[in-house]
Amino acid sequence: MGKDGQVNRIVLAAAALIAGGALAQEIGTEIAPGSTSGSGSTAPTTYDNPYAPPPAPPPPPETAKEEKPKVPGPKKGAFGIRAGFDGASIHSLTGTAASAPTLGIKYFVNDTVGVIFDAGVGVGIGNRFALGFGAGVGVDAHLGSADRPIRPFASFQAMFGKGVSDKGDDFVVGLGAGGGGEYWFSDHFSVNGRLILGAGIDLKAFGVGLMTLSPGIGGTLYF
Repeated sequence: MGKDGQVNRIVLAAAALIAGGALAQEIGTEIAPGSTSGSGSTAPTTYDNPYAPPPAPPPPPETAKEEKPKVPGPKKGAFGIRAGFDGASIHSLTGTAASAPTLGIKYFVNDTVGVIFDAGVGVGIGNRFALGFGAGVGVDAHLGSADRPIRPFASFQAMFGKGVSDKGDDFVVGLGAGGGGEYWFSDHFSVNGRLILGAGIDLKAFGVGLMTLSPGIGGTLYF
């Protein structure tokens, strides 16, 4: 045990120090807090703690809101061309008046009220045959629910007419009120029916007569 024994002890001590350092380095790499194997991230996760609750599940996807189907009907600013048999004619105080086809326009000032203007030819059948031209303005006030394509309305009209003759005193004016309904097949086309009770004034004879209910049908093309 002289110099050889002393050398052996030094070699064994050095080997022990080297082995201990390598082991400590390996243990530190495996259990370093906040680290995951194969990743440089130091952010802790719930799985580092066996007693931690699991992560919350992702929120359910948002369901699309159900939209109500669009129902055609009166709309503010809608402009239409009207045609039909709707009473815009000359009314005779001495006989029965029959209306020929009329042509007109309709414009909605809001979602319920439409202003109308019609012009047409009137045929009077009574004591004598009479032919005249007439024009009328009025308002249709639509009622009912906007969820339905059919809308009832109240109607108010003013009418003016003149017979076809060489006389300058055969003018007739009148006022009418009534109601009806309009059905929209789409935003661009509808049909309507109405009943109007009118009171006419013969400006020549200054006579006032009550008209019977005048049925009318027509269609409107909207733009």
